Amino acid sequence: MKRLFCFVTIALALAISAGAQEHAAEHDDMLGWKWANFAILAFGLGFLVAKNVPPILKARTVEIQSGMREAAKMKAEALATVAEIEKKLASVSADVDQLRAQLKSEMAAEETRIQQDTERMAQRIAHQSGQDIAALTKVGRMELKAYSAALALDLAKERVRAAMNPATQQSLVDDFVHDLRVAEERHATEGAQPQ
Repeated sequence: MKRLFCFVTIALALAISAGAQEHAAEHDDMLGWKWANFAILAFGLGFLVAKNVPPILKARTVEIQSGMREAAKMKAEALATVAEIEKKLASVSADVDQLRAQLKSEMAAEETRIQQDTERMAQRIAHQSGQDIAALTKVGRMELKAYSAALALDLAKERVRAAMNPATQQSLVDDFVHDLRVAEERHATEGAQPQ
């Protein structure tokens, strides 16, 4: 690029110089020097531009390329992040589905456990109620027997009192005393026998 610029500058200077010579012959002698001055100035400016602009352009090119590489790197990172986020989102939906299935199975298991507990509790209550009823029935029967016995005893007392007269009373007392004497004699004979 430097060479091209130098070549263009030299060609321009020669063209101007040739034109100046033709023109100088027609107009003024000083005009040739003016064109020569202009050519030297243009060549000097061209040289300075050729010397300073390419490094600036090169630095700008390097900066642009660096920016493009950085942008490509950032784009790649962004794409990787997007891919990772999409993967996580897909994973999240799978995790949500898995959690839903797990919760459904846990709820079903809990429902089964509650039903079993309820059935056990109902059986326990029915068993306890049966035992309570049996115990109350037994107590009721015992109370009924006691009441019946008391009534029978009262009825027997009433019958005995109704059937009792002084002659019957004397006969009972005599029989009791007789039984006592027989028992005492038996006891005395048993005690006298050697053992």
